[in-house]
Amino acid sequence: MPSSSTKDNKRITLNPLDTIEEMIAAQEWPYHRLSHDEILLEIAGRWHDYRVSFFWNEDSEVLGIISSLEMPVPAERYNDTVFLLHLINQRLGLGHFELSPEENNLVFRYAYLMAGLKSLKSESFEELLEIVISECERFYPAFQFTVLGNKKPEEALSVTLLDTQGEA
Repeated sequence: MPSSSTKDNKRITLNPLDTIEEMIAAQEWPYHRLSHDEILLEIAGRWHDYRVSFFWNEDSEVLGIISSLEMPVPAERYNDTVFLLHLINQRLGLGHFELSPEENNLVFRYAYLMAGLKSLKSESFEELLEIVISECERFYPAFQFTVLGNKKPEEALSVTLLDTQGEA
């Protein structure tokens, strides 16, 4: 289990990805340890199978989490998609969606400040993963309606924000 040590009177948090890797392996979820500072987890959602990357930045003591929606945006849908991103991000309290310019892909980003923490508890990991996946699941249909279905952003968002009861 990670612990912290003192160097020049500063608490140093050890790599939480070691703990995350243990928790993922215990769940028997498919994952890849891409480097000392990155793990890629594949997890099934209701609308999509997500690729969730965990990044550790030791200098800032921030655990970054990025979930890919793997939905490339065609040039003709770019402006509507950017406006939809704006509308959605206004509604988020934690994290944000963006269009990754390198990959022309929609992603959800979340940063978790671990300064002063010795390790990442399993409850915290579960909460972080729940936040990321639930926000992706909540807005995935709006992105589909706009990017693939040629719906206007306001219409796509209004459909996804309807309160529903039960499941069909």
